[in-house]
This record gives sequence, C-alpha cells and structure tokens, in this order.
Amino acid sequence: FQRYKSCLYDLTGTLGSENSQSFLSDLYYVKFADLSTSKKKCYNQLSNKVAFEYSDWLDLIAKESIKIGKKRPILIVCENVEATGNIWNELIRNGVPPHTTEKYRRDATNKGERGTDISVDPEVNKQEGLHVILNYPPENVRVEEQAFGRTARNGAVGTGQFILQVDKFVYEHMYELDQYPTDQRKLKVEELADMILEREKNQSR
Repeated sequence: FQRYKSCLYDLTGTLGSENSQSFLSDLYYVKFADLSTSKKKCYNQLSNKVAFEYSDWLDLIAKESIKIGKKRPILIVCENVEATGNIWNELIRNGVPPHTTEKYRRDATNKGERGTDISVDPEVNKQEGLHVILNYPPENVRVEEQAFGRTARNGAVGTGQFILQVDKFVYEHMYELDQYPTDQRKLKVEELADMILEREKNQSR
C-alpha cells in the first residue's frame, strides 16, 4: 500500500468492524469507501435463541432445524468438531434420516467457511432460501459475516440466526431470573436473547 499509494485499489466484502478499518487506515494510510452491491441482498435475520444447559442447546438446534428443514436446506456452522458430532447425533436422535444430512470440516485457517460457495435449487428460493444457524459467538465481525454470507448470495433470498449456549449462573443473577416461575422464566430468556447475544459477542472479541 505504501509503495503504490494512490495507484492501488482493493475490494472486499468481509473486511470487518470499524476498529479493523481504523487499524488498517492507521497502519497503511489507506482510505475506505462503501460500494453498493450489484444485486440487493434479500437476507432476513430470524429470532436468536439462547440456552443455559448443553442438552437444551442441542435440543433447540435440532428442533429449529427440523422445523425449518421441512421446506428448505439448513447450514449449521459449528465452532469445533465435537459440537458438530453432538449436533449430528441429536438430529438423528430426533428422527432426521442420516442420508439427508452431510458433515463438512474445515481447518482453523478456513474458519467461517471463507471461499465456500453454496448453491441451492432455484425452487428453494421460493421458500426463503438457505437457512444458516451459527451456534457460537464469532471472534470478530468478519467471521460472522462470512458465516451468514453463505446464504442470500447474488440476489437470492436467505435467512440466519444465532443459537447459543451461555452461562446459566451469570445471566440468572444478572437478570434475577430466579424470581420467575419456570414457564415465565423461559419466556423471559427468549425476550433477553438478543441482549445476551450482544454481550457474548462483545466478550469474545
């Protein structure tokens, strides 16, 4: 950047947060500009969900996958191989036929599925397109954008959501959830899901 100065340009769809841009700007003295995409992105973020217990987390992912998977394909992005195997087993335990699922593995250098292009049948786009479930708080905005960027590509439609397992004791104390009966506590956790998600993302970055 410093050698070619104003003669060098670059395009990226997943540069990251404002902090990342600020860092690169200070280091290389470069400027940034936002360009609109050639096709409008038809992406819809569904309600995020959180669970306190690991078993409840697996159950949430399985039930959400089964519900949405009746009409369209789902991509579940996991943080590690162990989570992938446990979610696979939970899907099978809930009656999902093994031949309808597929496991993909990427090493740490390709975390977030960078460069992976997923194409779906045009008929799928009539049913809201590919759905992406991200089940861990990504380490930065770039990884998050890459994960959810697997859907709603090139003008197609698509949806995504977070389903996280979080520390029960932290949030029960923080939001005084013990004062609620079991049914009300569950509804309260659903209401707090987005706030909890943002806190988890901030802590992981």
